[in-house]
Amino acid sequence: MAVLLLHISAELTSSSSGSGKRKGTTETRLLKKVKGNVFMNKSVLMKNIHKTKAEKAREKNLSDQFEARRTKNKACRERKFARREESLAQGLEERPVQPAAVDAVTT
Repeated sequence: MAVLLLHISAELTSSSSGSGKRKGTTETRLLKKVKGNVFMNKSVLMKNIHKTKAEKAREKNLSDQFEARRTKNKACRERKFARREESLAQGLEERPVQPAAVDAVTT
């Protein structure tokens, strides 16, 4: 029974690379659980594998969303800073400093 579960876990968790080697911690962890009789039958093993894969996909989706939000906010911040710099530059060009008014204030 353990040999059957080993083959099932290898098939369901293998990547599409086809190299024949187990990769990653998920496969190793499942292999140790199968050898240690944690999974009593095929259906329990398959439920665990599907649950693990769904959890990894969910985490990846959330991390992608957070990364997209970060990049969007960063771009927004940069645009805001550029607009502020541009408006300050235009404001200084439009209002030239009058030297006569400066001399009158200092004397």
